[in-house]
Amino acid sequence: MNDSLTGNLRPDGEGSKGDRNVAYCDFCNTQLPPSGLFCPDCGPPLPPGKEPEEIGTTPDQVFLRISAIVILFLAFAFVKLEISFDDLLFWKAGEEAGEMLTDGKRLQDSNFQIIHTVIVPLANVRAKPSTKSKVVTVVEKGMGLDVLEDNGRWSKIQVFGKTGWISNQLLQSEIK
Repeated sequence: MNDSLTGNLRPDGEGSKGDRNVAYCDFCNTQLPPSGLFCPDCGPPLPPGKEPEEIGTTPDQVFLRISAIVILFLAFAFVKLEISFDDLLFWKAGEEAGEMLTDGKRLQDSNFQIIHTVIVPLANVRAKPSTKSKVVTVVEKGMGLDVLEDNGRWSKIQVFGKTGWISNQLLQSEIK
């Protein structure tokens, strides 16, 4: 069976006057009858298969599509809300350990001290906990900072006699 409705048209070199075209089957190269559209050897073309809407989707396909949508949604939310997996893990661990007070200040034991160090070459200290806020001052890599308050993503610090906010992503905290 073939999938073409008409064959190739080409001049018939044997016994013709040169002004007449004869059609040939694309698959078996048999001359098509003058009044016929289909090859007598190959027959008419096969009908098209079912459309995807007629077949439907399998449960596996549905699961994969829903999973892809959920993953895209979560990725978009993480980017837009500036959330990292580390923030989620540390937030959960801190919540379980009772490390944070209700006003956002951290508990400190008298035997331990938390040291906050800048880990980037230059870090902006801002007036409010937002990247759109005005820069109050700049701190350098390796500087130790005193954290007054922590809201999870930003820490309120005092440095050079000025008070401001710095992103927790720019700090490394160690317990000594």
